[in-house]
Amino acid sequence: MKFFSLFLLIIAISILTVSLRKVIKKVKKDQTTLNAEVSTKSFALKDYGISIIIDGKDNGTGSFSVNSLIKPKGDEILGLMFKLEKEPTEDMKKLFVPKEDYYYLPYRSISEDILYVNPFGKPKRFEITVTNDKQEIHYIRIILPYADTHTFINDEEANLLRGLINDLRVKMQARLNNYKKNAGVEASHYINVKPLLNNANKSEEAFRETVKISESESEALAVIIQNDTEAYNEVKSKYDQIEKEYTELRNKLCALNEKISDTKNLRLFKDSSAKKFKGQKAEAVKSTLSQDLEKYENEFNNALAKITANIPSKSTDLEEARKQILENLNLEKYMKIVEGVYSGN
Repeated sequence: MKFFSLFLLIIAISILTVSLRKVIKKVKKDQTTLNAEVSTKSFALKDYGISIIIDGKDNGTGSFSVNSLIKPKGDEILGLMFKLEKEPTEDMKKLFVPKEDYYYLPYRSISEDILYVNPFGKPKRFEITVTNDKQEIHYIRIILPYADTHTFINDEEANLLRGLINDLRVKMQARLNNYKKNAGVEASHYINVKPLLNNANKSEEAFRETVKISESESEALAVIIQNDTEAYNEVKSKYDQIEKEYTELRNKLCALNEKISDTKNLRLFKDSSAKKFKGQKAEAVKSTLSQDLEKYENEFNNALAKITANIPSKSTDLEEARKQILENLNLEKYMKIVEGVYSGN
């Protein structure tokens, strides 16, 4: 019975971990900012040594300033700043821009959010997709420092850096798009006013004729706007439907990924337990099982308490969920209660 209870607690803790992750994400809306405030103190002034891989080719080593991401100054808002140990390769010169002692990868050329990858047994890395001015796509890997004996950068710090880089990329591209839009508007105004002034300088008749032409062009543009608006609304309707389907598929994908991860962890535990107790007598393992059960009961209660602290209005429901595990050993009812608490049901 204790062995079954132990397995049940492991499953419950696994589900709780997922739920707690969701709750914390919901409560802390601006995690990047929060992490920046905490992590700046510990690693903001470090320069990490990195390797640069472009389209699968090694392009040398260098470092980038973490502080320039957290508190960018001057030209540091233009791109990801690298200090190279050697002269840049020809491939780098096509994508990186020289600036005093640095070469930077322009944020405007980073096509999409960068990814952080932490593969088992291999160095951690950032993956960046870049589109140059010739509309050529290149793939860059920033290999982070690695050592067998210690960690140069942990997952929390790496994800913070990823978030900071993506934030700077979005801001730069938004600024440029805004500048381009403003420049286009002002250029259009200039082109329209210039003929009016030229003809006003010529004669009253020429000026009036230009005004009449502008009125005619305005009416034609009104028709174009109406047609384009109708076309926009049609495309928008289709887009909204596709976006809805995408969101549903993404949620299913995330749920399956979490389920697979939780199942792998549970299988690993069961496999370990099977090997640990194989061939042993029940009397001999009672003490070990009792200690394990007490340990997991404490972990379960602590995890549940954290959820309760974030959703105090659901304390009664969560207490009932706790009883379903510890008293009734009913995982199905427990899962239903916990998922209902998170979804707001």
